[in-house]
Parts: sequence; structure tokens; C-alpha cells
Amino acid sequence: MLERIRDSDLCTGCGACFGVCYPGAVTMSATSGGIHVPIVDHLRCTNCGLCITACPGGALKFDADALVGNHLNCYMGCCTDERMRWEASSGGLVTGLLLFMLDRGIIDGALVTRANENSPLEPEPFIARTKKEVLAAMGSKYCPVPIDIKLKDLLRLKERFAVVGLPCHIEAIRNAEKRDKELGRKLVLHLGLFCAQTPNILGTKYLLSKYGVKASDVAQITYRGDGWPGYGSLTLRTGEVKRFRFLEWQRTGLLPFFKPIRCMLCYDITNRLADVSFGDAWRLSGDRSGMSLVISRSQIGEKVLRDAQLEGRVALRPVSRADVVTSQGLSNRMKKFVARSHVWNRQFRRDVPVQLIELPRPSLLDLLNAMFYCSVIWMSQKDFFQSLVLRAGSLSGAASILIPSRDKMK
Repeated sequence: MLERIRDSDLCTGCGACFGVCYPGAVTMSATSGGIHVPIVDHLRCTNCGLCITACPGGALKFDADALVGNHLNCYMGCCTDERMRWEASSGGLVTGLLLFMLDRGIIDGALVTRANENSPLEPEPFIARTKKEVLAAMGSKYCPVPIDIKLKDLLRLKERFAVVGLPCHIEAIRNAEKRDKELGRKLVLHLGLFCAQTPNILGTKYLLSKYGVKASDVAQITYRGDGWPGYGSLTLRTGEVKRFRFLEWQRTGLLPFFKPIRCMLCYDITNRLADVSFGDAWRLSGDRSGMSLVISRSQIGEKVLRDAQLEGRVALRPVSRADVVTSQGLSNRMKKFVARSHVWNRQFRRDVPVQLIELPRPSLLDLLNAMFYCSVIWMSQKDFFQSLVLRAGSLSGAASILIPSRDKMK
């Protein structure tokens, strides 16, 4: 079953199958797009089913609130450390909360993602235990990261941890916790990031090609920071630094050419299984220092937010569910998701995740747009097409058509 999910391009690359495999029968192998997929050693596999239980790739789960997900409250906020807020992606709230929980002894560490010194284009998951290590993980990384491979390490430890991940990472962890109650006791807080479909590593390589930079010449890459929506940077081994606007990255690296198939078929934008979810406050705030949208979904998540606010570590103000829907364009995104899933399954004869609820039937216009989008996705899986795109000139004009400008959304 695990291999069928992989071979059907339904693998999210979260790494949970490796992380929960006690016999060590699963190893991970990176595709040309940098997505880590499982390889199963059937001689070591005991057919325990833990990997399939954890896997988020085969089904889509919806709450009663199909757009935002079940929640207690919605806020807009930021950390109160102005320097950290300026250097973070959108207000520094996740980093601020992690530091607050470490200081208060709520957690002993956090499963997060940092830049990989040995391979700058491939971020790595790790367990941060100090302020310095938490700060090293600050900022968005727009490429695949198999965070859940570190579940193997967490299962051996006896302490309490938080985890920061995308919807697929958090869903896989929640699935694993159903079978392993000890894991659930160790992970006391799940902090979820909004996700608008993470690009594969080819998106970053295309960005490098625009600037005439070879991957081997890159010492460090950042995608955001220096205010909001911010700037990214390419630091070369020569010491030269090339800066780019985050909005420029959106219009190139987030093109459909670089979308993993499973990400195209995912609608969990707001990370509905997290204790607290975080995303950019598009349309709601133009504060250049950065603000985050925040959705509290559990009592423990709400308590941590309130306690951090009372201690002056974060600043929060209530917003409505309607604000969240408007900010993230959730109604329109749902229509696109339904249409693309329909076309991918019916017209391209490809597997799609099982939908556990009935979704509205897409309109003809939505289907026509989805046909074009899916055709680009299908073509982008071909090696010759990937090479063509990476060698192409600037796609800024095409990107401005395919991706709405966030300049207009502030």
C-alpha cells in the first residue's frame, strides 16, 4: 500500500513512514524534485501497518467547517521583540511562542527546520533545545522537507516537545499518535503553518538560474525576512550577496511548473489538525514589520497563546472567521481544488486522495481552468520539460497571470 501511494504520486514527502518504522524497513530517497519518498525493504517489513496508519497521502479529511477547520478563536498578532519580528517571515509569532515555552519549561525542545550547512538548497529537520537553535530555524523554507523522519528520534527520548510543520507533517503526526500514545504524550503542542502548496526544489533552482548562479556556488539561501512581505537572499561562497523581493519569488518559484502532484490535490491550507495555525495576514495588514494570522484549535493551544500574551511575549487581537476566509481566499481555493482533483482523476486517469465528504461539483469555467493547470503539472513531470524551464529566461510575465500579485493583497 505504501508503495502504491508513492507510485501514484500521492506521497507528500513528509517522512512519517520512515519515522515510525520500528524494524527499519523504510528508507527515504529524493526524487529529482527533492521530494523524499519511501523505499521498502520487504525482507525487514513485518506488515505492522504503522507506516500506512501515519501516511497522510491517501485520504483527505475535512471538518464540519470545510474552509477554516474546527477552531476556538482567530487572531492577528506578532511577537513583541521588534528585531526578531523584523527578521522573521511574518511577525515572528511562531519563534516567539517557542522561546516562551522553552523559558517556561512547557517544552524541552522543538522539532523544527533549519538551513543545511552542507547542502544549502536542502533544509533539514532537527530538534532545537536552546534559544540560539530556535532562532536558527526562524524563517520560511520553500522547498520539500521530510520533517517527520525525526519522529524516530523523538520516540527514543523521554522529554516534552513542540513541533512546527506543514499540514501534511501535522496530519501524519496526528495519525501516528493514534497508534502510539507515548508519542502523543511527548508532543505537547503542534504548531501548524499555512500552506499554499510547497514548490519542489526545481523552483529554487529556477530562481538561481534567473540570477546566473550555480547551486554549487551557494553558501546560504533565505526566502524571507527583513520586513514584510520581505526579501530573500542568495549568499555565494565568494561572499557576494544577491537580494530578491519575496514577491518576485512568488511569481517564479511558485509557478505550477514546480508544484508536486500531491500538493496540487491538497486543500488543507490552514493546517486544520494543529493546536495553533499561523499564516500571513494578507489583505488584513500592511504593517511592514509583519503580522500573522493565528487560529487556535485546542484548549492547550489557546492557553499558550493567552499566557504568552499575558507575559508580554506576543501581541494578539481578535479577528473573525470571515477575515481568515477573505485573507487566504479560501472560497476560491476550494473551487480550484475541487476542479483540479476532478480533472486529474477523470481526464488524466490518475489516482487522487479519497475524499471523506461530498464536495460541491465544479463549474464549467473552473474545470476549463483546471484542465490547463493539470496539463502544465503533467508536462512538468517530464525530464525534458524540467530542463527546458530551468534554462528558460524570465517567466515574470507568465507568473503575473498565473499567480495573483500579493502587492494588490496587502
